[in-house]
Amino acid sequence: KTAYEIGVRLVGSEMCIRDSSHTLVIDPNITWFSYYGGSKNEDLFEGELAFDGKGSPLIAGNTSSPQNIASTGAHQVIYGDGGVDGFVAKFKPNGNMAWATYYGSYDRDGCHAIAADAAYNIFVGGNTFSSSGIATAGCLGSDAYLRAYRHAPGDELRAHGV
Repeated sequence: KTAYEIGVRLVGSEMCIRDSSHTLVIDPNITWFSYYGGSKNEDLFEGELAFDGKGSPLIAGNTSSPQNIASTGAHQVIYGDGGVDGFVAKFKPNGNMAWATYYGSYDRDGCHAIAADAAYNIFVGGNTFSSSGIATAGCLGSDAYLRAYRHAPGDELRAHGV
């Protein structure tokens, strides 16, 4: 059993019981590391990381950057200009970006959860203050949303408000 502690400039762990038949790796090799973002602020909160069926990382978060977020041909390539928009990005297992999209309209919108299933569908949940441009017509509100994508944002399945 291991306990982790995250401090201001330090991440540490404490091992309660160690099986000496296995190698203890304290400083693992970093496979890849990448920055992602634009000229302003981006953030990822809790639970905004998922992996698809091929092990490709997916992230969802919030941005106030009007450029360098969405990839060419994405679902939404232009910042919605509501102060904060959500974004969804998929990376290849080698760390290169596969695609990324803004997700927002004229008011503050954010992405706060992401998940993927074995069929490569991607589900994003978040909140919105925009009353249009977020979910399919006839939804029951504009405070929270659930959006589903197949493979890439340009190939949408559906978007539903909650």
